[in-house]
Amino acid sequence: MVVCPHHLASEVGLDILKQGGSAVDGAIALNAALSVVYPHMTGLGGDAFLLIYNRENNKIYGINGSGQSAQAASIEFYKQRGCNAIPQRGPLSAITVPGAVDAWWQAHQRFGQLSWQRLLQPAIELATQGYPVSNSQVYWTRQNKRTPSTARKTSSTSRTWSTSASGRACTSATRPPAACTTWCTRWSTTRSTRRWRATPRR
Repeated sequence: MVVCPHHLASEVGLDILKQGGSAVDGAIALNAALSVVYPHMTGLGGDAFLLIYNRENNKIYGINGSGQSAQAASIEFYKQRGCNAIPQRGPLSAITVPGAVDAWWQAHQRFGQLSWQRLLQPAIELATQGYPVSNSQVYWTRQNKRTPSTARKTSSTSRTWSTSASGRACTSATRPPAACTTWCTRWSTTRSTRRWRATPRR
C-alpha cells in the first residue's frame, strides 16, 4: 500500500515497488514527486523523518532529517524587517536548513536498490510535462502571491481563484471551483529564468 496527499505521487511510489524497488526506494520517489505536485506542503526545502523496519534483522532504524536553525534567523533579524513573529509562510518563514534530500541519501545508502535516475525520473517528467493542480495548491499559491496590503483589504471569508490561463477569476467562500483542477502548471525554461505557466490538461 502506498499513501500520500497527492494521487500522482502515490502512483509513482507504487510503480517503483512494481519495478522491484525497496520500500525506501518507493518513499524517495514518492517524496520527490510530491515536491513537484504538492510543493506548497512537501518541497525539497523541507525536512524528513523516517522510521524504517528491516524484516531481515527485525530492527527499526530512524533518520532525523530536520535541519539546524539558520545562523541568521535571530530575533534581531526579524525585528529589523518589521516582524513581531516569524511569518508562517514565505521566504522569511524558513528557520531551518533543509534536511529532506540528505535523509533520502542516508536511507538509500543502506536500503536502496534502484538507481537515483530511476527514482527521480518520474518527478522530472511531472515537472516538465505538467500535472493537474490540486485545490490546496491553488489556494496557497494565491495566498503567497498576496502582498500584505492586499491581504488586509481582502475579506477573511472570501477567496479569489484563477480558473483559466487568461486569469479569469471567481470568488468562493470555501474552496476553489472544480475548473481549477483542469489546469496544469508547467516549468518553462528560458535562458536565465524559470517561470510558471498554465496550460490545458490534455
